[in-house]
Amino acid sequence: MSILVIQGPHHHGDAAACTTSGDLAAHVRAEALAAGTDVRIRRCTSALGLVRCLHEARGAEVVLLDSGDLDPAECSCHADALRDALDTLDAPYIEVHDRTDQELEGRLQPAHAALAIVVTTTDLAMGYAISTAIALAHRRRKATRSVSSVAPHDGGLAWAS
Repeated sequence: MSILVIQGPHHHGDAAACTTSGDLAAHVRAEALAAGTDVRIRRCTSALGLVRCLHEARGAEVVLLDSGDLDPAECSCHADALRDALDTLDAPYIEVHDRTDQELEGRLQPAHAALAIVVTTTDLAMGYAISTAIALAHRRRKATRSVSSVAPHDGGLAWAS
């Protein structure tokens, strides 16, 4: 299983009060590696960069999507491309934000809805921790569903995918 973290830009007024995106990604990587999960990180600085990252998400089993402080006007201008990128994503995604105005699903209304939307006002580190826990729980559920119990008719193991 792999988790892809897509991070947009963050422009916080008080840099000392904010955990850097690198620190957040390192925390996700450490938590995921402890659970036997690979993590890839992609950063983008524009709405079109976000579209590109979403299109490159092939192979990820869960995407943590932190659009950050992308320009709202630019996101509106590229809303169709962003919606299409979310709709063609072949993995569930979790939106993670530290402000409610960053949330994409409500603005774009894609057909491929988020697995979860985590907004932790002014505490992005907590949002990443919650999102990582959701992604790892999704992994465990998926792994559990792929193995079924002993079949009563022949005593063998039944495997489903």
